Amino acid sequence: GRVASKDPVIKNPQWECINAVKNGRVYITPEGAFYWDHSSEGILLLLHCAKIFHPYLFKDINLEAELKYFYSTFYNYNLTNDEARRILNHQPPAD
Repeated sequence: GRVASKDPVIKNPQWECINAVKNGRVYITPEGAFYWDHSSEGILLLLHCAKIFHPYLFKDINLEAELKYFYSTFYNYNLTNDEARRILNHQPPAD
């Protein structure tokens, strides 16, 4: 599977003057069964962004728990803790 990297952004000299790059605030969108920004998992993307942009307002949201609930409810699949963490870190499945 494809592994996402921040490198194309953080190592590109054309982007070095952007505050997010200077301050290490470049993020990769999680990817599970689908791309989060073009699918039914879009609601998870809203939670993910809320935690990034306003962590003090959404400190009580546990993304791993929300992700596991979503998969259980809508896909009838019980994610393991490792699977949930891998999705949130934009990593491919372990196997």
